[in-house]
Amino acid sequence: VDLSLKTMKLDYINCMLLHWPLPEVFIENWKKLIDVYRTGKVKVIGLANPQIRHLEAIKKSGADMMPQIIQTEIHPLYTNDELIKYCKENNIVVQACSPLGAMQPQIKENKVLHVIADKYNRSISDIVMRWHYQRDTVIVFRSYNEIHIKAAANIFDFELSDEDVTTINGLNEYYRINPESLNCPGY
Repeated sequence: VDLSLKTMKLDYINCMLLHWPLPEVFIENWKKLIDVYRTGKVKVIGLANPQIRHLEAIKKSGADMMPQIIQTEIHPLYTNDELIKYCKENNIVVQACSPLGAMQPQIKENKVLHVIADKYNRSISDIVMRWHYQRDTVIVFRSYNEIHIKAAANIFDFELSDEDVTTINGLNEYYRINPESLNCPGY
């Protein structure tokens, strides 16, 4: 953390995540991250790609702080409802990575998403981003295209009906773009 702060010429880091919760070390590393958080050098701490079992392991470990945020793959074909519910019940913010499902053909050519997009006269990516917003998931996406960046920020001038949100939730196929790390199977 100190080297990163020096390199970036910053006084603090907004958010730091442990990436994959590796079985042998993630509890120990989590407790160290809590210590760093308490120095004020990091304002928010969390985990990337956890499962409920990892969050439960933190609870059982005696750590006196749970993650404030988790980042995990969420998109219409992988809604991750159980993890989202768990996080809401435990006051953990959920951040969706791969929120557009990398616009895989299963998303881009999805008939249901096309019908909903046509209904609102919006693109499929607008519909999916708005769906995330209405589910209270924070969206993180990567683009170098200025048009895509502006479009992703332009989802606040319409609202999906509850029925359409439910319909999109129903597209879940447990389809992951980024499979769970081989380093933490079944922990």
